[in-house]
Amino acid sequence: MLCQLSAPGHRVPQGVGGGLTPASGIAGSNAGIVTIKRHLPKAGDDAWRLCGQIILVTGATWVHAQPSDSVLAAYKADPSPAYIRMDFTDYLETTVAALVSGTLAQTA
Repeated sequence: MLCQLSAPGHRVPQGVGGGLTPASGIAGSNAGIVTIKRHLPKAGDDAWRLCGQIILVTGATWVHAQPSDSVLAAYKADPSPAYIRMDFTDYLETTVAALVSGTLAQTA
């Protein structure tokens, strides 16, 4: 659901989402920061930045990894640009690892 909510043009339909509010989004971010600090204590005060980067890259990757029907039709008509398609999980794992590594290198 995080991916769908962070995608441009996506909104939670009325009556769906269990009462999601901006405050619940902030609470979710704070929970992410606490989790990062617990598992990566060396991130220290940069945990908030790392959490934000992970949220942003997750949303952007989700949007890119879920091409529209028209994009899929274009790939079918001309498969040459299909190399730019990405697997959500593989790309996200690699990118989050790079973000974590970079954050830890900066705090060292």
